[in-house]
Amino acid sequence: MEGHDPANDSGISDEEESFGAGQAAGGARFGKVQRPASFQLDHGARRVTVRALAFACDGDLLVSGDGDGRVRVWNSSSAQLHYTQHKHTGAITSVTSAVGGDARDLAASCGADSKVHVWEVRSNLSLFFLSNHTATVWKSVFAPRGAVQLATCSADHTARVWETRSGRATCVLKGHEAGVVGIAWSPDGSRNIATCSWDKTARVWNGLTGKCLHVLSAHHDWVTAVAYSGDGTALATCSNDCTVRVWSPLSGKQVLVLQDHTSDVNTIVFSNSLLASASRDRTVRLLDLQKQAVRSTLSGHKDNVPFIGFVPAAVSTSQRTPSYTANSHDAVLVSCCDDGSIRLWDTRSGEATEVLTGLHEPVVAWDATHSCRTVAAASRDGTVCMWSRSAEKGRQNCVIL
Repeated sequence: MEGHDPANDSGISDEEESFGAGQAAGGARFGKVQRPASFQLDHGARRVTVRALAFACDGDLLVSGDGDGRVRVWNSSSAQLHYTQHKHTGAITSVTSAVGGDARDLAASCGADSKVHVWEVRSNLSLFFLSNHTATVWKSVFAPRGAVQLATCSADHTARVWETRSGRATCVLKGHEAGVVGIAWSPDGSRNIATCSWDKTARVWNGLTGKCLHVLSAHHDWVTAVAYSGDGTALATCSNDCTVRVWSPLSGKQVLVLQDHTSDVNTIVFSNSLLASASRDRTVRLLDLQKQAVRSTLSGHKDNVPFIGFVPAAVSTSQRTPSYTANSHDAVLVSCCDDGSIRLWDTRSGEATEVLTGLHEPVVAWDATHSCRTVAAASRDGTVCMWSRSAEKGRQNCVIL
């Protein structure tokens, strides 16, 4: 998608756009891909900025969301366009995928038009068009253990829960006083949901009844992300107040605060008892919850680090592409930077094991298949790169879509 018009054609400000992207030293170890090293895919006469990426169907397909409201699905091995949708009338803010309890490969796209589209990825069968939100929908998250529900969060100050079999709205999570920019399901089977907002708070909800269980109000600026630990016993939040806070989701009480970052904290992610945070201060910090201490500070990026994720080595039974809350000791930590680079880290040594190059503008979206066998990322200038890993060392081939 190289050559896309980088102009913001959606009406979303640069500040708002960062919330819709997303939900990433040493010698590179990437082998040859199944296409020439660099080529372009034809999107027609008009080219637009790619705003969202997600692998689906065991990594066989790559879903991209554009600034003009189109969703495109690509064959990730051949880089050929599989099909195009145009269900939204505004920019796509995020795309996500999961495997339903009936083994269907599901995907959801969220848009600036306040809509959410849910469909079967392989067949391109449209299932539901969810239209109860009244402002930009930032993110959607499928429930663990069968993806029988979908949770969405919006600039309309609410989050909503839907049934994926019928498309029925089951409850509205009301209480935030500003846009809701982050949302996460508890992985413990309780159907509880955590949200975070520009109103400087995070909240824990009963996802079945919509009742607010706890208001987490220690932050002094926008709360930018929320994440559960793999066993659901800890909940973390991060903020533009430069802090990361860890809470008990059962009591709603704060149990730990990290104040080591020197600028806005963009996002957080768990792997077992390890919590990673990424900041505008150009670092990623690893917090060991068992020791309640910072294990290491990962340095090397030359600019803001907007995205990170732990990519599991094994495929989840409920989601074949990474959920970025990996519960695996051999998970790979990936970080994405505004300098266009993507780094893979050894969390034990704190060293970057690989650096992926090919993008020259800030990374606005990324995704990876399990074990990071394939990594895809989009930059602000409209370029999308896809790196395919192999056992061959010392080479790095980048497919430009």
